[in-house]
Amino acid sequence: MYYYIRLLKNTPLEAVIQEPFKMVFTITTDLTEKFYESPCKLRCQTVVRTPSTVPGATKDDTVMTIMPQGLSQGFSLDYDPKIGYCSVDLRLAPCMTIYDECQLVLSLDPAPYSTNQNGAKVLVEPPEYEILPAWSLPIHLKPAPLNFAKKTKHRKVNRKYLIDTRQDLVERYFKLPAHLSGAHGPGRSLLVREDANEGFMARHIWDSGVFMTKYLMLPDSWLSKYMNDKKKEATLEAMSAVSISEEGLTPSSSSIPTRKRVCLELGAGTGLVGIAVAVAFPELSVLSTDLDEALALMQQNVDANLALLPSNNMEVGFLDWAEKDRKVEPVEILLLADVVYNDLSHEYLLQTVLDYSDKDTKVLLGYKFRHEAEQKFFDKAKEYFDIVNVHQQDTMELFVLTRKRKIMERQAERNREMAAAKRSDTRTPFREAELSFLSRHPPPDYSQALDFRKPHEELLRNPKVKLVSLQKPLNEFCPLFGSEEDQGVGRSKYAFLHEDHPGLIYIPAGFTPAAQRTLVKACLKDYSRHPNKSNLDTHYTVPDSGLWDLHENVFYGKREADDPSVLLPRKANTDVHAGGYGSDDDDEDEDEESNKKPKKAKVSVRTLVPIMDDTPTVPDNVPKTDPEPSAHVPILPPGQLVRKMRWITLGYQYHWPSKTYHFDQNAPFPPELCVLSKAVVEAIHGVGPYPYAAQDFVAEAGVVNYYQLKDRLMGHVDRSELNKDAPLVSFSFGHSCIYLLGGATREKPPTPVLLQSGDILVMTGPCRSAFHGVPRIIEGTLPSYLQQSQEDREWDIYAEYLAEARINLNIRQ
Repeated sequence: MYYYIRLLKNTPLEAVIQEPFKMVFTITTDLTEKFYESPCKLRCQTVVRTPSTVPGATKDDTVMTIMPQGLSQGFSLDYDPKIGYCSVDLRLAPCMTIYDECQLVLSLDPAPYSTNQNGAKVLVEPPEYEILPAWSLPIHLKPAPLNFAKKTKHRKVNRKYLIDTRQDLVERYFKLPAHLSGAHGPGRSLLVREDANEGFMARHIWDSGVFMTKYLMLPDSWLSKYMNDKKKEATLEAMSAVSISEEGLTPSSSSIPTRKRVCLELGAGTGLVGIAVAVAFPELSVLSTDLDEALALMQQNVDANLALLPSNNMEVGFLDWAEKDRKVEPVEILLLADVVYNDLSHEYLLQTVLDYSDKDTKVLLGYKFRHEAEQKFFDKAKEYFDIVNVHQQDTMELFVLTRKRKIMERQAERNREMAAAKRSDTRTPFREAELSFLSRHPPPDYSQALDFRKPHEELLRNPKVKLVSLQKPLNEFCPLFGSEEDQGVGRSKYAFLHEDHPGLIYIPAGFTPAAQRTLVKACLKDYSRHPNKSNLDTHYTVPDSGLWDLHENVFYGKREADDPSVLLPRKANTDVHAGGYGSDDDDEDEDEESNKKPKKAKVSVRTLVPIMDDTPTVPDNVPKTDPEPSAHVPILPPGQLVRKMRWITLGYQYHWPSKTYHFDQNAPFPPELCVLSKAVVEAIHGVGPYPYAAQDFVAEAGVVNYYQLKDRLMGHVDRSELNKDAPLVSFSFGHSCIYLLGGATREKPPTPVLLQSGDILVMTGPCRSAFHGVPRIIEGTLPSYLQQSQEDREWDIYAEYLAEARINLNIRQ
């Protein structure tokens, strides 16, 4: 088992000599579900790179040198598990002035001392588990100004660069064994970058990956022995071919190897194991694969180790285990590290392994026990493979899987065909549509989506689309939609209906740019305050003034990002339900394929209530037990935590676990939203086939959904409202998205709609009970009027948030 030093607040892009900067670190397991439980001493050192003077070295070859006096403050650090993190002030010493850049390495102090009761210095016991050091990315050094009392103005850095390369990443180094150091030069190490904090799990280094990397590179590892045996076989075959040729006979074609030696890694994450194998065995062509959120970082790691890959024998690629009808060829080696933790993916993983293997393929599976459900994979795999344990360390094991032959092989082939047929049959049209827009390689065809902003003549070529006029322009019902003087895309007086979706009313460009800005500010600043609740309230003590005010204080420089006064404390001191920020889904019917992370088993509270055929909704006597707060959610600066906010409930508060409303918890509904929603209902009166009198409509409940660019809302049905006759009114702001609207079941093919900023969507009649979802937020679609502007600097903080987000506001009775 390994522990990892993680930087919650990373080093700056550049630092001024002798000027302090902060770093916040913690020590956790690979999945950050557990803190290191013992106090320990750490040391922080500066490392510089200088050109190598070794004969034959190229200009790119450098030597890393530790500077013992590189830090004048912060070189000795104490980790206290009771706090869970440590915030330190670092200061670079004047001796660093001669260098252009340096890196910081945070590691366990190899010989720390402590004072006993008698005042004597004694050595501290070494930790039970290995703690992996963390390396910062290179820091550009600036000399100290002559006037030390004067603050140095740092240059403004592109925020995207900060996110991609600074605040999310640290470096880990893995020293090459002696037999490989001889080939690549003494002191060489693998360099792999990973998420510094919570991030995507796919961008973390996992324990089995470290375990496999260190073992497989050894000269006596199972893979080293296998590769040596293959070399001997190839040599004997070559000698046999030469002997035959000398006798005047034609060499047998079977003696010439025709199969390319390919090593395929599944679920590669950071690419650590694949890089190690490519370095240790240059005769193999290594392809490391994963879903696309991991590919950019994986490619960075391959590029960072090119000096160790002179034969350029490694590539990265996209591979979705759930993909159907793959036409592939078996490979020689399959690498799998920590891939069986999610029992929902076992069927797809096993099918992928079968697709890429034959009787000669060797499957190397690194495994760390996490929960009992993982055993299901091994039980299924035994039908097709002989499984041998070749190495073990603590709770980690390395298995070699070899395909069974003859009778079992034929049975396995039949099982594969049945599994493929079953997988094809279980894909509903709604799920197929979701997957098509979730795909990133190749990218989706957005031209399939219905764009109601197109010219009317073009839209009406679709015989299923109908253009209707509202009672009068929206801004005549309510000035909050925007005034006639505003320049922009608002003041819509038309709506559209769709033949396949009776009850759908779509009003494009319902808000002017100025009106959109006003509502965005309200969604982020005003509506996020108590008594309205958010998903963050489960785990954090959120002040009544909300999180956005704290974010403003940091954004405008009134407080530092790590100032305790702006950090939300955890509610829990002990972990009861670890992980998570609460649900951002609205229905229990979520597709099982949509959640790829392991979950603890839970009992649906709906089973506690008798539901009759004539029951319009779930009764209010459903037990509403709130989820327990977790002691392991990270303490993050407001600017990062605000992006963890997924929803805010307005009016009657919604209880996400039971999918019911708290009728005893009714927060005051924002009056402007009452006016806006009633105006929409009045404007569409008589337009659709399911009219609802505006005087009867009362805005009583609402949800503000906050989407980041990678977020999605899987297909579901709203089942919780008592009144299904009243319209549901939905407003969209920020990036565009793909909205799928289906029918009463997933079997009906959905219609994809391009939902854009300022559009209004109204669902009435049967649409209220239709499957719908948002599989894709489309990057780069933020309107220019919602981006940063020199004319309105107060808008900058909202523009900065919207640069990677979409907001949906829906209102119900």
